[in-house]
Amino acid sequence: MEYLKYALKSLLKDRRTLIWSLSFSFFLDILIIFYLTHIGTVIDKQTISTASGIVYALIVMMSMSFASIAIGRSFVEQSRSFSHLFRFSKMNGKSYLIQLIIAVALIYFIISSIFLIITSYLFYAKYNIFVLPSNSVELLLISVIGGLTLMGFVLLTNEIVLIFQGRKNINFVQFVPVYLYFALDWAIVESGVHGSLYYLSPFLSVTYLMSYSYTGTTLFPFNTVPYHFSIVLSLISVISWIIAIIGLSSLLIEKIYLSHEEEERVI
Repeated sequence: MEYLKYALKSLLKDRRTLIWSLSFSFFLDILIIFYLTHIGTVIDKQTISTASGIVYALIVMMSMSFASIAIGRSFVEQSRSFSHLFRFSKMNGKSYLIQLIIAVALIYFIISSIFLIITSYLFYAKYNIFVLPSNSVELLLISVIGGLTLMGFVLLTNEIVLIFQGRKNINFVQFVPVYLYFALDWAIVESGVHGSLYYLSPFLSVTYLMSYSYTGTTLFPFNTVPYHFSIVLSLISVISWIIAIIGLSSLLIEKIYLSHEEEERVI
């Protein structure tokens, strides 16, 4: 578990992972709550709870998506040593991924905890109604799982490009997971439609689960006609995607090799 300690320390010290992602998302949190949120004329505890759940889901996933980009870049830098690391040490690709996932999960737990507190107090500052999640432990767990889904897409995208294209085009795909998050989550929400096929999106399913953990209800109001979502389908979607992505990543990671020219530069 030596790499776990190293990875956790590196992520905590990297300003791109925590400081930048937290700072930008905090600014966005203030902007949404004080200037962009319209929760109707009836303002009570349930209304604030519902609004808080939706805003929290957006902000925490946004922050973790930015952190995932920084983590992806660190992964690309470390990939230069994979061929030697997996060949001449006891560590293999699966061991590396497991320790990296644990370290990243701890980072996402910190981010989620911070925005759980911040979002509650910002809504209190505006509406003078203090609301905490219906199940804080469950909410933090779902948040970490949502972040790992983002990270899984980041790692998988980077691995595919490194294997088939090398490092020359790697910068062009760093933001792809963020675009996927918006396309497969909030673009669907904003469209005002709902159906069983939308559970194929792990990000939308995570948003549903966060909303449920925050409010304690399956009613999703982000629509002209609020609708109920399925907890079971959401869980199946998220768990299936994580297993598939992490499983595929563990197979691809050991196929990452440096070209002869890159090996000469490293040596």
